[in-house]
Amino acid sequence: TTILHRARGIRHRKKNLLYALYPMLYVILILMFVYSYGFLRLGQKGPSIDTIKVSIIQGNIPQELKWNMEVAGDILNKYNNLTRLAAFDSPDLIIWPETSFPGFFGVDKRFTEQVLNLVRKIRIPLLLGANSEKGIRNFNSAILISRKGGIIDKYDKIHLVPFGEYVPFSGRFPILHRLVLGELGEFTAGRDYKVFELKADSRKPIAKFATLICFEDIFPEMAKKFVQRGAQFLVVITNDAWYGNSGAAYQHAAGSVFRAIENRVPVVRCANTGYSCFIDSRGRIYDSVREKDAHLFITGYKTSDVKL
Repeated sequence: TTILHRARGIRHRKKNLLYALYPMLYVILILMFVYSYGFLRLGQKGPSIDTIKVSIIQGNIPQELKWNMEVAGDILNKYNNLTRLAAFDSPDLIIWPETSFPGFFGVDKRFTEQVLNLVRKIRIPLLLGANSEKGIRNFNSAILISRKGGIIDKYDKIHLVPFGEYVPFSGRFPILHRLVLGELGEFTAGRDYKVFELKADSRKPIAKFATLICFEDIFPEMAKKFVQRGAQFLVVITNDAWYGNSGAAYQHAAGSVFRAIENRVPVVRCANTGYSCFIDSRGRIYDSVREKDAHLFITGYKTSDVKL
């Protein structure tokens, strides 16, 4: 009887051990599937690849000076000079970061005309971040200017920063408008998932891209909608000076890496200061604005190829 009880106890322990191992086996199988799928996808040859050349400008304007109109002319001159230098690389597109234009584009006539004249001289399309307005509404926008100095199209930021750009429920409770912490007051959210069309030159096909402004690249559904509408690559324009000299700017850039992998499209990041870099469709950062080993709080530009 004792031997029989011992045998049953051993079988019972083995059975419990087997049940305990089931979750671990499921995890191992899932990991094997994910790894195998990734290995096969990375090994697949894609369709014929078109390449365009893009320049990103990092102005590194201190946050305390960014909206000081006494130095607005100096800020614009800094971006103009960096853009002229980048133009020597003959890129198909030059990008300025979020709200790099010192004022409201189209409203501040003198500065607006300076930018348009610059583009006419270098004969290279420019995407710039700027505040814009329509009636009494203000927008945080990305504006694409053609090589001839005409405005091709405009994207207005859809996902605004709570309390920095708008106050939740302020439409129902107007008194809440006073809680906006941004320097320029409350902004209106855009509605259109705009996809820009860029014709690099007469020999190349039209490239399509979309712009995510500020922290919009942390929302997977936004990037997906842009790609579903035909964007061949994504551009992120941002100002990460808010984070100071910390690792937050790199954490923000990690969101762009995930968006590249999820949608299998390249991502180009352009920051006032931050991690301005190029990410391929596999999520690999292959080029960046840097000075020695630094990426943050430096001034410069970088030109690199983007494989569509």
